[in-house]
Amino acid sequence: MTQTPAEWEYRRLAICHQIGQLGDLRPGSITSTSGRCGKPECRCHRSGEPAHGPNVSVTYKVDGKSVSESLPSPAAMRKAEREVAEFRKFQQLTREFVEVNAEVCRLRPIEEAVPSGQEKTAEAIRQEVAREVDQLLYVVFSGQRKTGRLDLEAVEMAVRAAMHHAGSAPLTELLQFAAPTTEQERTIACDCGQRANYRELRSKPVLTVVNPVQVSRPYYLCSYCHQGQFPADMKLDIENTEFSPSVRRMHALVAQDAPFNHGRQQMKVLAGLEVTTKSIERKAGAIGEDIAQREREQMRKAIQLDLPVIVGKPIPVLYVEMDGTGVPVVKKETVGRQGKVEGQPAHTREVKLGCVFTQT
Repeated sequence: MTQTPAEWEYRRLAICHQIGQLGDLRPGSITSTSGRCGKPECRCHRSGEPAHGPNVSVTYKVDGKSVSESLPSPAAMRKAEREVAEFRKFQQLTREFVEVNAEVCRLRPIEEAVPSGQEKTAEAIRQEVAREVDQLLYVVFSGQRKTGRLDLEAVEMAVRAAMHHAGSAPLTELLQFAAPTTEQERTIACDCGQRANYRELRSKPVLTVVNPVQVSRPYYLCSYCHQGQFPADMKLDIENTEFSPSVRRMHALVAQDAPFNHGRQQMKVLAGLEVTTKSIERKAGAIGEDIAQREREQMRKAIQLDLPVIVGKPIPVLYVEMDGTGVPVVKKETVGRQGKVEGQPAHTREVKLGCVFTQT
């Protein structure tokens, strides 16, 4: 059954992984020699005496010349045998690697058309992810081979770092906005009532949950009020900030329950993101100001009686009732308060209840 290019590519990746798992290797061959020396008075020339040896050595080529290295002990011979055997495996894998690549090249279709921008981006993403996976597997297998065990925590952190790095490359590609080409796109409305004109592409760093990325977007400037605009920043919700919406949400979560420095450490351990204590403090303050602004807006509407439009008939009589009741609360809310029973602390706090109704 004929294999597809994707299946051959998978085989190529599997061979790369096998090569990455190889141990120490060296070229050469191991030989054992025995013989009589050139000294006539040596015991090897006596009748019935054995010859010298066996002498074990490993022979290999250096700059085209054969070099022999003596293996003086059984341990040295076993070590050399393992290394030469690994080299034989390496030779076999490289032959298979070349054969598989030849099949990939043979089955790869001829691309006559120039790839579009989206196709180039998709190809760049695939290459980056494949490169990160190869590097990760090499690190994992190398560490396991050296230590003889699998450090799960180290592997987890390595996988996360690799996926973050692999994700930042395609995300950066997706955040490269093109310059406007038509006259209609080269001008946008300005708050002053005039039109702002496109000037250039400008780049800025943005910290995302998958590592820092670079955002390149069009910059517009109004020649009347000299106010600059980045429409893409407003669409991406990164206007006047270098943190993505997800990272800002993390800022808010870690800042609400712990000191700012502890929040910085949490983001490092839990998300692998490097932020400063001051940035968490500033974001927490900005979120608090936003909440306060919304509350002030609600109060303003209440003061101005911004009530819904009445669509029914007027109600001639309305009744208003109010009462209070005790509700259980935590102990710290009743400190210093006298309970209903003399000498006993309070266990509840009073809550006012109100009701407005009519009768039909």
